[in-house]
Amino acid sequence: MIQGDNKYLSPFEIDQLGKSGDLREALNFALHEIREGSREVQLYYLAATLAYDLGDIQKSEQLLKLLLSADPEHINGWLLFGKIHRRKGDLARSAYGFNRAEEIFPALVEFNILNNLKAPQPSKDTENSSAADGMSFETRTFADICIKQGYYNKALKIYSELKEKQPDDPEVGQKIDEIKRKMGKND
Repeated sequence: MIQGDNKYLSPFEIDQLGKSGDLREALNFALHEIREGSREVQLYYLAATLAYDLGDIQKSEQLLKLLLSADPEHINGWLLFGKIHRRKGDLARSAYGFNRAEEIFPALVEFNILNNLKAPQPSKDTENSSAADGMSFETRTFADICIKQGYYNKALKIYSELKEKQPDDPEVGQKIDEIKRKMGKND
């Protein structure tokens, strides 16, 4: 962490730090914000995901409990719940997590996401490079749901990633501007 600097980073900025390759630093920032009293659901999810990616399953599970108690309808939270318990070898809880995500948003089946996530646990040699672990349910539809529920940081993150993939799509840029306005950012 930055020495002597109490710099606040939004969940989006912490996520970008993690994507730049510094997972540990990003997790430290997220945990700092949580310890400082932030109850932002997206921050819990981000911290749980970072801990999972770093292989700290126990910390990831603790953060996920906070997330799911704050937002029992968090789709990606339930997907992460399933992945954590699959990695731990608890197939019953893993299936429960995936099924809970499907109950919340039945279209997961249509997008064939759950079939990939429910696949048998990879061997220890390939565990860290599993394609299913890298999957997320981050589409325009999900971003729009996030906007309606007030999860602007999550929606901004999704649309920013879509902007990188589709730089010429004016609708994506308009959505980013709309989200920033709702967040009070006018840059």
